[in-house]
Amino acid sequence: MNMSSGSSSMNGTSSSGMGGMDGSGSMNMTMSDSMEMFFHFAPIDHLLFKAWQPSSAGALGGACVGIFVFAILERFLAAWYRYKEAQWRIAAGNALVAVAQDCPCDDPKQSPSLTEDAASGNRVTTGPRGLIAPFVLSRELARGGLMAFHSLISYVLMLIVMTFNAGFILSLVIGLGVGEFLTGRVARV
Repeated sequence: MNMSSGSSSMNGTSSSGMGGMDGSGSMNMTMSDSMEMFFHFAPIDHLLFKAWQPSSAGALGGACVGIFVFAILERFLAAWYRYKEAQWRIAAGNALVAVAQDCPCDDPKQSPSLTEDAASGNRVTTGPRGLIAPFVLSRELARGGLMAFHSLISYVLMLIVMTFNAGFILSLVIGLGVGEFLTGRVARV
């Protein structure tokens, strides 16, 4: 087995007999443009945009602070989403109580029922399996918008991790931890 037949160079040429397919994917890259595919602390990476390349220690520190704050913002957004979901669930429960009071259904399996909670004296609604909260356009638009924005933030954080810059990754992980410490108890039941 000849190991030298599959070698490739950085300019995309290959000496392999694989029909022009080489390990580098025929990309014409110089060493200064390539990403480091291992964890490093060097300030050589572009951060999200080509123009945003921290090249000094101060710029790298500023980028790390920005990533730290951005990660805390992501946890605040997740907590806000949980809080809004809890509010919507309570509002949907109140709507179900109104339905249970007005339901003329004869089939007990299909109709929601209203019972008294012995501990609190509050009325509790129970219903058939698979009961879905009522559709309210404003809530569904807000839910979809919050989820889309949270997904965008999460993907941006993923792209930051993909730089393999250990300073960026540590800033992100510490920011997520601090953010969860500050907001983790919000709307967790």
